[in-house]
Amino acid sequence: MMTTPEQIVASFNQLITEQPQLFQGDAFQDLSYLEIALDKVEYEPDAEKLEFISDAIIDFCESNPEIDQAVQQQIEQNPNQTVTQEIIPALTAAVNSLLEQAEKATPISQKILWSE
Repeated sequence: MMTTPEQIVASFNQLITEQPQLFQGDAFQDLSYLEIALDKVEYEPDAEKLEFISDAIIDFCESNPEIDQAVQQQIEQNPNQTVTQEIIPALTAAVNSLLEQAEKATPISQKILWSE
């Protein structure tokens, strides 16, 4: 069965909002690359936005097999998911929220080391 961009984006959005604990270690580090793609999507034509984000999620999942497996399970459990363009701001907010929570939890000594 062919997976659609809508299924990928909807499943990833559901995963990041309902199971943020999956995004630890390398997966968390890679979220910053996904955040960049989400920032760039506004420059894409509306008809291509979901595919653009879907491609970014696929790239993310290639580097994070545990997340990829969880996304595939979400798609299998709910194969008829539909989305609207409003999912992109929701996904952006979820990614930013996760990154901001981690920023607040980072000890100041690490922040100093990272900025050097």
